[in-house]
Amino acid sequence: MIATVVIWVAQFLIRLIRKSYLHPKRAFKNFNATFTKFNGSEAIEIVIHDTKDVMKWEPGQHLFIREISNRILDNHPFSILSYNNNNDNTNSNDIKLIVKPMKGLTKVWYNKLNSSENGKFFEKLLIDGPFGGVPRDISSFNNLILMASGTGITAILSFINQACELKKSNMNSGLNLSKVEMYWCFREIGDISWISNELNQISEDYGDILKENENFLKIKLYCCSNEEEGYSNKVNNEDESSSKSFQKIINNNKELPSFVEIFYFKPDVKKIIKEIKLSEKNIFVLSGSDLLKEQVSNSIASRQISVINGKISEIYLHTENFSW
Repeated sequence: MIATVVIWVAQFLIRLIRKSYLHPKRAFKNFNATFTKFNGSEAIEIVIHDTKDVMKWEPGQHLFIREISNRILDNHPFSILSYNNNNDNTNSNDIKLIVKPMKGLTKVWYNKLNSSENGKFFEKLLIDGPFGGVPRDISSFNNLILMASGTGITAILSFINQACELKKSNMNSGLNLSKVEMYWCFREIGDISWISNELNQISEDYGDILKENENFLKIKLYCCSNEEEGYSNKVNNEDESSSKSFQKIINNNKELPSFVEIFYFKPDVKKIIKEIKLSEKNIFVLSGSDLLKEQVSNSIASRQISVINGKISEIYLHTENFSW
């Protein structure tokens, strides 16, 4: 029992010093954060400012935050949407989070935004983290397949930035990673505003390499709601091949990039995975509901026969927690 207590206390102190409030660079540092409500969505955008030289994170990681002025004992985990580009000296490395209000502190934030005059307020936060992430190097795989539902998009989107950065820095040398695909299911068309700026930023930062390698990145968005007023080119069946990709003005008069396709139906996840063309080494990163996890896991398990038969060498699946 004494040994157990000693080990527990030791790992707790190590966590506090390495990634939490006792870290030398941010010992109980208060981070300024901006809370904004998305138009046409109940989700909340939280941007934590000025984390450069104080905090670094990898795609797929999450952090815990506490609000200093309210419910200080509440400690909420959230996946990090924004990409931490260590090669960009001008980037302030702000942390962007997408929060779906449920109960407790997130409900308090939502009510506060509703009562604010401009749909925005500012707060000071304590940060604990980052934690988690994918233990494997995505550059060692040939295919990177990302799948998410709802706010699970926050855990996988930055992998696209990472993959494009790898492609950009290895243009003249060999890179195993040759294809990146992302599939995201969401309820309302307005939910695209959660990531529209990030998608356009990817197009701006890596447009040259994506134009030269048109098959490197493909993103498919599935709006599962039946309410699509003001949008044409609706698709109400599940025959994906009959749908047409198109661009729509969705946020600040910006169009979605050409590598993004939108479909108006709930996709057959099993069919998607069955039709994915596998390469020698494949990695799937998933963040979504329990149902999506079950469908993806079972479908990938059925494709492991290709590994057993020696047709490919690996199919690796990593799942992230959807509860936050």
